[in-house]
Amino acid sequence: MNVCVLSNHTQFELLRTQTDVRDLELFCDNPCFFDRLTREGIHYKPLDEFLIRDDWNEINAWSCGVAAEFTKDARDGGFFREVDVPSCFYLFFAYILVPALKNFCFASKITAASDLKQCVVFQGTSRAAFPGFSGNQFLNYFLRYFCSEKHIELRDITSAPATG
Repeated sequence: MNVCVLSNHTQFELLRTQTDVRDLELFCDNPCFFDRLTREGIHYKPLDEFLIRDDWNEINAWSCGVAAEFTKDARDGGFFREVDVPSCFYLFFAYILVPALKNFCFASKITAASDLKQCVVFQGTSRAAFPGFSGNQFLNYFLRYFCSEKHIELRDITSAPATG
């Protein structure tokens, strides 16, 4: 089995120019993109939070716990005494860590298939700045990680910035 996770039109068009999408088991992590795939008759499995619902409590507890621990350490260390910067960092870390861990879980589940031979991943040419990043960037990072660990072939496609 060969897999790919799509998130947007740019990735889909790049993928279609390089392979027959019918040869892949496709996942989609962007609900706004489901309609396009359905309209074109492309079979896909949605990646949504319900796939990892057994991990929700752990994801939220770990993410918020790490953010809170940093905030406590920053306050105890006397950093930024004049301005409450640690609270801002807490919000930033909580905002980043939840989707990072969520996508770690998605990648783990996708690469757990015993018949997985190849995984197509996308390498963005630009790094989106906060808060405009996409969870798909985390997902592709963790897919690379798990595929490397499990000796699953990676096929890397360089993508242009997302258009929607």
